[in-house]
Amino acid sequence: MTYSGGGNFEGLVIPISNPGGRDYKQIAITHEYLLVYAKSDLLELNELAKEISFSKTDSLGGYELRELRNRNPKFHSGNRPNLFYSFFVNPQNMIDSCCPVSLERTDDFKIEVKPYNSAGSESIWRWGKQKASENIIFNDIDKSQIVARQKADGNWNIYEKNRRETSKAKSVWNETFMRTEDGTRLIRDLFDGKSYFDHPKSIELIKRSVSIGSNKHDIILDFFSGSATTAHAVMKLNAEDGGNRRYIMVQLPEKTPEDHEARKAGYESIAEIGKERIRRAGEKIKEEFKDKEGIENLDIGFKAFKLNESNFTAWNTNHSDIYGAISEMKNTLMGSSSSEDAFYEVLLKLGIDISLPVEEIDIKGKKIYSLAGHYVLACFDKNLSLDIIEEMARLSSETETIVVSDDVFKDNLTKLNAEETLKRNHVKFLRVV
Repeated sequence: MTYSGGGNFEGLVIPISNPGGRDYKQIAITHEYLLVYAKSDLLELNELAKEISFSKTDSLGGYELRELRNRNPKFHSGNRPNLFYSFFVNPQNMIDSCCPVSLERTDDFKIEVKPYNSAGSESIWRWGKQKASENIIFNDIDKSQIVARQKADGNWNIYEKNRRETSKAKSVWNETFMRTEDGTRLIRDLFDGKSYFDHPKSIELIKRSVSIGSNKHDIILDFFSGSATTAHAVMKLNAEDGGNRRYIMVQLPEKTPEDHEARKAGYESIAEIGKERIRRAGEKIKEEFKDKEGIENLDIGFKAFKLNESNFTAWNTNHSDIYGAISEMKNTLMGSSSSEDAFYEVLLKLGIDISLPVEEIDIKGKKIYSLAGHYVLACFDKNLSLDIIEEMARLSSETETIVVSDDVFKDNLTKLNAEETLKRNHVKFLRVV
């Protein structure tokens, strides 16, 4: 089921970013807001790891006792009848003050326990009868995941053996490493004591956000990259948990002020600072985790693109001279466009991941672009002969698509023969652009 609008809202998180408060107004602001939305009700946010030392152990490991009764006062047998049922306790078999339980009354399991609160009012269990049954090993306290303990007043409580080492994210994040000053300090460490950004986000704030909202192979999108804290956070999180998350940073071409420290240091735009931070942060992370197994495989590289007009000549509908318009179409690429730019535009139009590795190959003086081990090949050089097409087709059995511009062939016969050559070599697609 998918919903939209207000139904997508999951919660509001308040990070305490400046405990001292920004006091330039009547109220000193100490916090920021993190709005959490879901694409649909199928979303399950990840829980956060917590430091825990279990006080009890059994053959399955450590655990803590957690009362099985649901403490919500709104629930009772009238509105949750399937969660209101009886446990039966065997008080004769006790280990470490815990006794085994059963869902059936017997001569040994004769003490009945229902989910009543301390005031004697009805509540319910957190687990249904089926789940409870699956977690009970008859008369075996060690292997059972549900046990009973007697209270000081003589009544009994039912408990689950809670082994969880994670917890749900809270609505207030007030740890010291969430503070803006932590983000400022990190920028200074990376840029030799210089702080080119005012109030950058804490990397731990972004790491936690990424942790609860993504899995290890997801893509993280930040429309307001700024100092590229998100890219830094993603790389560090991958180093910590072995993930392969990727990121997309988007930043407007905003210039740095003429008199700013960043401009004096050679950074003409915010994007330039962000890119340099990613480079430095990647090397720093590798050094920090140098003793961790597999850290040499950590991907700290990135590709930078600028949004521009199409690299391909478009039909000019306003051209008063039809012959002139046709003449313009003789050249597939715009005059200022490079073949590399054209290659990436083609990949985007084909819906192919542009983050995959690209290499340049020379075949008889022609520049060939190869994506992901020859999965896609492209050439935009002119006067492409048939023997070059044949060589491209033979590069790899993995080649699925070959891309060329319409004006690269020596003549129409070469173009027709090229199509037949590719068919014989099992190349699935020839894209002429």
